[in-house]
Amino acid sequence: MIGFKAIALGHARSLWRRRWHATAVAWVFCLAGWAYVLTLPNSYEATTRIYVDTESMLRPLMRGHRGR
Repeated sequence: MIGFKAIALGHARSLWRRRWHATAVAWVFCLAGWAYVLTLPNSYEATTRIYVDTESMLRPLMRGHRGR
């Protein structure tokens, strides 16, 4: 049975021989990603909603508040 180390070394050698192909594929993906990002609009919109439970302990506290 071939050991894990021998299998890993075989795969590493195979990847090293094809390193330029992998680099070319990575560049293609990077260029495609950059082109996509350039097409995105330069605006951002955000909205917020705050819900307050008026039936909590806050109601008696707010009723007695006179503003000092």
